Amino acid sequence: MTSTYVNDLRLNEMATGDQSGSWGTVTNTNLELIAEAFSYGTEAITTNADTHTTTIADGGTDPGRSMFLKYTGTLDSACTITIAPNTVSKLWFIENATSGSQSIIIKQGSGATITIATGQTKAIYSDGAGSGGKMVDAFDSLSVGALASAGAVSGTTGTFSGAVAGTTGTFSGAVTGASATFDGGVDIDNINIDGTTIALSSGDLTLDASGDIILDADGADIKFRDGGAGFLTLSNNSLDAVFTVGQQDEDFIVRGYDGASLITALTLDMSEAGRANFNNDIGLNDDRGIRFGSDDDSVIYNDGSNLYIKNATSNQDIIFQGNDDGSANTTALTLDMSAAGAATFNSTIAAGAATFTTADNTNQLTLVSTDADANAGPNLNLRRNSASPADGDLTGQLTFTNNNDAGEGTDYATMYAVSADVSDGSEDAAFYIKTMSAGTLRQRISLTDTATVFNEDSIDLDFRVESDGDANMLFVDGGNNRVGIGTSSPSRNLTLSSSGQTDLAIIAASGSSAQLCFGDGDDDNVGQIEYSHPTDSMRFYTQGTEQMRLDSSGNVLVGTTTSGGSSGLTIQPGTSGSPAYVQWNKANSPSEGCMVFRFNGASKGSVTYTSTGTAFNTTSDYRVKENVVDLTGASARVNQLDVKQFNFIDDDTNTLVDGFLAHEVATVVPEAITGAKDEVKVWKDSEELPDGVSVGDNKLDDDGNTIPVYQGIDQSKLVPLLTAALQEALAKIDAMETRLTALEG
Repeated sequence: MTSTYVNDLRLNEMATGDQSGSWGTVTNTNLELIAEAFSYGTEAITTNADTHTTTIADGGTDPGRSMFLKYTGTLDSACTITIAPNTVSKLWFIENATSGSQSIIIKQGSGATITIATGQTKAIYSDGAGSGGKMVDAFDSLSVGALASAGAVSGTTGTFSGAVAGTTGTFSGAVTGASATFDGGVDIDNINIDGTTIALSSGDLTLDASGDIILDADGADIKFRDGGAGFLTLSNNSLDAVFTVGQQDEDFIVRGYDGASLITALTLDMSEAGRANFNNDIGLNDDRGIRFGSDDDSVIYNDGSNLYIKNATSNQDIIFQGNDDGSANTTALTLDMSAAGAATFNSTIAAGAATFTTADNTNQLTLVSTDADANAGPNLNLRRNSASPADGDLTGQLTFTNNNDAGEGTDYATMYAVSADVSDGSEDAAFYIKTMSAGTLRQRISLTDTATVFNEDSIDLDFRVESDGDANMLFVDGGNNRVGIGTSSPSRNLTLSSSGQTDLAIIAASGSSAQLCFGDGDDDNVGQIEYSHPTDSMRFYTQGTEQMRLDSSGNVLVGTTTSGGSSGLTIQPGTSGSPAYVQWNKANSPSEGCMVFRFNGASKGSVTYTSTGTAFNTTSDYRVKENVVDLTGASARVNQLDVKQFNFIDDDTNTLVDGFLAHEVATVVPEAITGAKDEVKVWKDSEELPDGVSVGDNKLDDDGNTIPVYQGIDQSKLVPLLTAALQEALAKIDAMETRLTALEG
């Protein structure tokens, strides 16, 4: 029979006949776990974790079982802790001892949770209701019966001068009850409650209620005083709330914090008949306005879109006045309502240098045409009406001006036209656009009768053309003198880029060849890539000579223009007679391979492929091997391999790579290593020895240094050892899993 763990402490409930021979051990473990349930436990929360699970292990020690559970760790946000399993109904005292000033939230299932602030300890219990389980604050609704004393009650926290019903007693802590009545005063710390007065000798008095704080004054007034002097009274006037400043000519001030700054939002100046002084704008909702007159006959308001200034009195005007050099009542504009709002300006509108000013983005100047003719739209015409026109005359100009931070009006952009040729019948024009750059107006675009030029002033300016699907269809990098197509970061003089396929088409006439040439100042095509349409072949040239060809059959020809039969790649070596060569075949023959490495005509290795993959082969036939035995002790040998990280001395980039030192591997897998540690070239007896040199002497270079013979490693020879080590590890894992299954019953 299998043991179960369905009780609240997750003790091993042994079935009948279970745990034969180990019943005492299981029983002792259960007794230890019961003791653990009454003990003190701690559990660390992973740093900055948002969630955490405390599991009461089945039949094993676990801090979650402890009656007093302390959580530690560092949090940067509140962490929700789930007590598992959700069938446990149990009482805990839980302390939030985490750092970071973050709360922990205790839950069991989808029911109610308990929040414990940092540094706080709460007594809580779970109802064990499964997925809907909830947590309950054990003392949240704890009630204590009335405490009574027949005589006077004294204790460390208070002294009662009057009689309290019940038995006389002394209390070392606070005295609480369902209800109590004290006829005399009660001293609690430094607060004195006596009759109608609450006196506090020092410090602040805080009234903290989970619900509302209600001040009910049947005399209709709530009065605020400082040192006996009244400064504010809240009164009931037929249920109207009346705020009265208690001192003569003293103001009513409304203050608050704007960020960290204390500001005065509103002052009602009582010495000025209650004039309201606002610190900032008065915000009104749409369709709410400021009304003037006893009959609200004038109003200013906004309906959410438009601003309205209304005079509701029949035929009365709206008049705009200001101060003209001391004349405070100068009328600038009158809107005559008796004449349908006709606008009358006090003075002329200066047409020679008219300025239309606005504080927002509304249209300052609008040209409207009501002509139904399709060709009669509004027209803004800049005309130079000179009696003596000349080539180069400025025809018209639009200038865009803004203040700089010194308050100076600065021309930030301009566009203008020039009469390049004023000859009747052959007129030419030029149009220019300039913008400000580094304090100088620079010519960005020029349109003349001979050319269209961008960035004519040669400044570091990028040029970009955007298409429907690409924001950088054409990009000129002005700073790096590069052009990009489909990219804003060209890495070369010309860079093509796209999110999908990238194409560059060179189109030649039918029957001709298309060429891509590479050259310098002396020769513009010393290097060349050519596609011959008559032969459908791709040809590659260096030094003006064809060096490689890809013919119409797909054959690659290097150093020759003649195909090598069935070979897909033909290489014409610079010298003949080499015993070692590589052959690439068009078809993959399992016996030969698509790439074959040969020595003296015999295959020594190959690369083959099928529809499922590619194979890299070296000679490994059993017929060329003897003394075959099983490999043992592989794990111990693998542990002797010391993996390093390094860079090669001749690598100017100092790129770090992972690998081995050949002489270290030679002690473990010597067959994978060629050469010997610290080997140098020596003179052999087959060589002609220089004078004074003997067989075995070190060979020296021109600088008198020994010539090293570097060790090499064939890392593929490590694969059998690694395979055997893995098999040994897997066997150990299988054995441990079998043992674990047996231990778990």
